[in-house]
Amino acid sequence: MKSRHKKIGMRLASLVLFAGALTALGGCSLRYDFTECEVDSDCLQIEQPAEGEFYVCDQNQCVVDDNRQCRTDSDCGADANCQSGVCQTIEPPGDAGGDADAGDVGDVDPSDTNDVEDEPDAPSLVCAITQECIDRFGDSYYCAPSGTCVDTAHASCDDIYYPNSDRDNIILLGSIIPTQGAAYQGLGTTIKNGVRMAVIEYASNAFTLPSGHTVAHLHCEGGSSQTGQEVAQHMKDIGVPIVVGPLTSSTYLDTVREVAAVDADNDGTFDDPMGAIAIGATSPAIGNLESTGKHSFQIIANDRYQSSAIVDRTQNLRWQSCVARAGSECTDDTTCEQTFGPGYVFDSTKPDTPCKDSTPQVAVFYKDDQYGRDLQSLLISRFTDRYADATVKFYKYADPASLDFDETRIAQEFGNVIGAALSGNDALPTADIVLFVGTGETASLAKGYISALPSQQAALSKRYVFSHGGAADSPNMFAGDQGLSEALMGNVEAIAPNIFNQPYYTKWQQRYSITFSAPAQTSVGGVAYDGAYMAIFAMAGVPSGSDLSGANVTQVIEEGRLQNADTGTEIVLEENTSFPGDAREALKNGGDIDMVGVSGALDFTFDNDVNVGTVRSNYLLLSVTSRQTGGGSTVYEGVPTQVYGLIPGENHGVWQPIPTP
Repeated sequence: MKSRHKKIGMRLASLVLFAGALTALGGCSLRYDFTECEVDSDCLQIEQPAEGEFYVCDQNQCVVDDNRQCRTDSDCGADANCQSGVCQTIEPPGDAGGDADAGDVGDVDPSDTNDVEDEPDAPSLVCAITQECIDRFGDSYYCAPSGTCVDTAHASCDDIYYPNSDRDNIILLGSIIPTQGAAYQGLGTTIKNGVRMAVIEYASNAFTLPSGHTVAHLHCEGGSSQTGQEVAQHMKDIGVPIVVGPLTSSTYLDTVREVAAVDADNDGTFDDPMGAIAIGATSPAIGNLESTGKHSFQIIANDRYQSSAIVDRTQNLRWQSCVARAGSECTDDTTCEQTFGPGYVFDSTKPDTPCKDSTPQVAVFYKDDQYGRDLQSLLISRFTDRYADATVKFYKYADPASLDFDETRIAQEFGNVIGAALSGNDALPTADIVLFVGTGETASLAKGYISALPSQQAALSKRYVFSHGGAADSPNMFAGDQGLSEALMGNVEAIAPNIFNQPYYTKWQQRYSITFSAPAQTSVGGVAYDGAYMAIFAMAGVPSGSDLSGANVTQVIEEGRLQNADTGTEIVLEENTSFPGDAREALKNGGDIDMVGVSGALDFTFDNDVNVGTVRSNYLLLSVTSRQTGGGSTVYEGVPTQVYGLIPGENHGVWQPIPTP
């Protein structure tokens, strides 16, 4: 889905300051809301220990930490060590700062026990319940599955969230989701709360796992690959058996490969794995991981299906309705060309959309990250197979994260790539459809592209299609004083997986608003809620007497015990508060369940009885609409108007209108 691995919440305040080929178009400035860092660890890569420069994250900017002299002993030299960020001189053994030296120890009579005081024993790390650890060491400690007190504190992690007063047998459910910075404020919090909501509900209704453990929640930030791997290793070290996240494809892939499920011997087995559930990472490369289906599970459809939905949609747009455009019927080539422009011909085989584009042209802008590159490769294959008549050209732009989120560099990059598409050696200025494959930054890129066109009529002659990564932000192109003309709203659409299992999704939204006193700001929160319940039910399915290890917990999912539609107890995640307890009892007694989430059925694909670890999903076409709020402001949003239903056993489907109620 996104990269650095951040969904950059860029908002265009004025037109792009075009560089290179676009200087002749005139220029204005582009302002973004961007984040350089989320947590202190994001600033490590720019530190200069040799120069004594260390950084902290302050209001999403890396600034010099004047109070820090070191991070490790090596920063202090041979005669000092690093203590709490300050270099402390190492005292010679036996030198307490007085006149005595090492030879004076002979003055002590070993037979005189009054000369030496016994030091008190350090508190034992061995534990039976978490309350013992809290009493001995503090609130950040808990009794891990290993039977030892471990510290959960980490610079990128929250305090443990306990859903009730129980501090006895505790097992931690982890989440690795970015919530800080302009890109993730609101969105990330909703996803994090989706996980927490499941923890709260389960504790309130099922109380404990069959093992007697209460599920608590440990949330850590993970907006970048580096941070994601750091906190994943921390969670793994303290005994977390399974996590929801990381959120983006690049961070998820790196974290699973390097930390969660490492096959050190390349023998197909994973030493001490920690489970991971992908809720926003849509790269098909996740399905190619050796651990996927065993310890890694992708509960949002991968982009193989999205590529089919996108190409088939662009093919459908080849035929146009004269009535919809001009209010009257077209009857021949002339009237079609007068209505839609050169290249359109009359096609009597489609009476509702009789004007056919005889020379279809598609320009594709795609981000240079895991999500963008994977989807671009899939689109090439799909266009070749299904739409060979179309002229398709691809224009790659740099991931803003690779430009350090520098406003000037991003503006220049966008100007250059737009110039290449409109006037470069490989330009396609006459494209009928412009496709944007990226994340939140695509709204700004699209506004820059449209602003660079020679006229409003030229802008109205094109259709603008956003992939799933940019779907949530695309309606915002029309918001504010610098918003696009509403005349273009009918030309903008986005394609996204159908993660709205109605009526359960709407009921989840209502419960979310009650639980957190605020509305959910992204539908991915519902996917996170489903992922958390999958993890909790997997813990509940571990046989009595077995450890709640990552291997044992993920084995329950791998074996399909949570998706047994034949003999499993149906468990629907709805407002009926009995479902957590029903699932607990079914799994406790060795049975299976058939879990139906608010985002969908959560049915993993099986190949010859082997869990592939991925799901299928239909896709939705989101058209931009506007509505007035009670306060009189205008809200722009994407509303489903068509559905792409997958054909059983195939990676593609058919677009059909959603019936109007």
